[in-house]
Amino acid sequence: MIKKSMNIIQNLPDNYSKISYSLLCLAAGTIPFTRFLMLPIFFALALTWLFMHPWKNTWRYYTQQKLWIPLCTYCIFFIFIVIGTLYSQNTAKAIADWECKLWFLGAPLFLFPLLPFLHKKNWISLLILFVMSNLAVSIGNIVWSAAIFAQTGDKMQFFYKNASHFFGSAPTHPSYLAMYACFSWLICAELLRKKLLAEHKTLKIIFIAALIIFPIEIMLLQSKAGIIAFGITLLWGMVLFLNNRQKRPIITVFAIAAFVPIFAFLTTFPRATNRINESISTLQHGNKNNPSDGTTQRVIIWQTALELSIENMPFGVGTGDVLETLRNAYQPKGYTYMYQRKLNCHNQYLETTLSLGIFGLLALLIWLVVPFYSAIKKKDALLLGFVIIVAMNMLVESMLETRAGSNFIPLFTILLWLSHPTKQTEEDLA
Repeated sequence: MIKKSMNIIQNLPDNYSKISYSLLCLAAGTIPFTRFLMLPIFFALALTWLFMHPWKNTWRYYTQQKLWIPLCTYCIFFIFIVIGTLYSQNTAKAIADWECKLWFLGAPLFLFPLLPFLHKKNWISLLILFVMSNLAVSIGNIVWSAAIFAQTGDKMQFFYKNASHFFGSAPTHPSYLAMYACFSWLICAELLRKKLLAEHKTLKIIFIAALIIFPIEIMLLQSKAGIIAFGITLLWGMVLFLNNRQKRPIITVFAIAAFVPIFAFLTTFPRATNRINESISTLQHGNKNNPSDGTTQRVIIWQTALELSIENMPFGVGTGDVLETLRNAYQPKGYTYMYQRKLNCHNQYLETTLSLGIFGLLALLIWLVVPFYSAIKKKDALLLGFVIIVAMNMLVESMLETRAGSNFIPLFTILLWLSHPTKQTEEDLA
């Protein structure tokens, strides 16, 4: 895979496209492992874009291909984040929020100019790198947990936050790893369905194995949103295979790979679905005065955030002021646990509305609606599945308030959306 990527890079027409594509490969390959490399990658791409970018040709190409409107449309969300700083009470936190969400500006600015240079196989290689990296993380997490279990005998080392080990003292939260795994699983299913790995038997075998490994990892991570999103992704994958007009010899393998290990795993480790059962029970009988469980907390936080959003319409409280505004609301109501833990909205739509008002929410929705419409129009199952996975996770997590989400989501939204205008037909990676 590394050799194939190097050949693809060498075949690019100029140094600008080679350097930019190399940095994108680094980004796609490291997101699952660590969120801390994306900032230096951003600045490296920015310098390449500023000093090596063929400005005259790009201007003409954007005009011919009518790309100015989508480019500006995608940049609007970051512009609203900057505008929100003007009425923020916490400028330092607002600037930190800029840094966290830089890829909402960088992804369209850096990827749009690469459109004339990259073929379909270039985009596919980036997806394969992401899958392989996620697969390494999933296997590494399972092995790591198994090593700790061998020493302690504690089965809990396989589950939830104990199942995430990369890297250091701040491993990626299970919600984000589950989102990555869902998307990776969908990439595997789609590339196998379209037979884009037909001439790469080893890679094909790895991807079929990944159809088994990723669901197990999702169950171990115990992200409720991840499990629900994967259920929808699994059904969507089955629909794709069953409606494939070509011969379908892989359907049987796919069904066995997707279902049998999952049911076997759930039977062996019922703990994998306990968090969902516990959430249902908690909603019915939990303590709503000063809750310490995540489900009841979310319900109360959503109610509080909605009330505050309405109070601060139409512009919101400003970039960087959401957390302090929420805490000021928690304390008088006696929610000491939520106050001490500094819990955010746990819903990106409410988070953005409270911060930037109704206009900020509309700008955020552009990042979902535009690719969703494009996916339906172009019949792009992968882009459609990606939007659904992201949109669902945003319902229960403030996915853009950490780099694990704010790096991944804009990068792959633009990456998948830009794969449409390329005039090259889908071809094998040979």
